[in-house]
Amino acid sequence: MDLDAGGFASTVGFTATTFTPTRTYRYDRVNEALGGESFAYAYVPYDIVWSLAYSISLVGYNCEAVKAVLPRVTESLLGASGEIVLNEAGDRDFGDFDLWRIEHVDDGPPPMYELVHVGVYRAYSDSIKWFS
Repeated sequence: MDLDAGGFASTVGFTATTFTPTRTYRYDRVNEALGGESFAYAYVPYDIVWSLAYSISLVGYNCEAVKAVLPRVTESLLGASGEIVLNEAGDRDFGDFDLWRIEHVDDGPPPMYELVHVGVYRAYSDSIKWFS
């Protein structure tokens, strides 16, 4: 880690986010198949493939028809990454996020910093739970 950037981020309390899947029964089934938890963004492609498969099963291999039916399909699908609602641009409308900060852990030399999981944002309640 760049020491100047780490020091700055630690000093100002810079908080970064990463998408976190909502824990669902499909999330658990994917983990069982993989033999453990995976990287958070691994669950999204799983849901994309199923969303497209369901859409194609309804309307066939027609791109415009799949595009038209996809929002309705995703709204009825509880995926491995949670509920999937698309906005007008076709992007996921909401999601849960883990909150991370770089924290100073040792003066060194050199100074040491680490990435610490400090909280979660929950979309349904529009709230943040800080861990400490």
